[in-house]
Amino acid sequence: MRLRLIAGLCALAALGLHLGWTRPFRAAAFASADEYRRLREERRQAVVERTREARLAAAPGRVGVVPGTSPTAPPAGAARRLVVGALASSGVSTVTLKVTPGGRAPVAASVHLTGSGSLDEVARFTGQLVRPGNGLVLSSVSLVPRQGQVDLSFHALAVGAR
Repeated sequence: MRLRLIAGLCALAALGLHLGWTRPFRAAAFASADEYRRLREERRQAVVERTREARLAAAPGRVGVVPGTSPTAPPAGAARRLVVGALASSGVSTVTLKVTPGGRAPVAASVHLTGSGSLDEVARFTGQLVRPGNGLVLSSVSLVPRQGQVDLSFHALAVGAR
């Protein structure tokens, strides 16, 4: 009987120790682990954003400017002349060209072009437009095959003089 009483008291002491001492530490450890995961994810996001911002800041230097632009000349006209010059020898036909002045620097103009031609002509033309140093940054290109031809829809941003 006495042995059972001692065993019961030991069990109660162990339960009290667990509830009073171990559980609070375990809860604190879980909270610390959650906080660590949250901070690690924030750090990853900050690194991704910093890398993205650095890449965007360096982009105008890598692209170049549209030839013929200057602080006094209208950049939309220079972008239009660049595209028309490339069109002259391309073989792309039924062309609709829309060049609108850009908004914030370094974007000087927005270029939208639709046309049609053979796949080789269209591919050569779009490659010539976005060649490094031309100052055009490709936004989107859509090529749709239609009756032996390819319909082209081309959106780009022109980088003007800084």
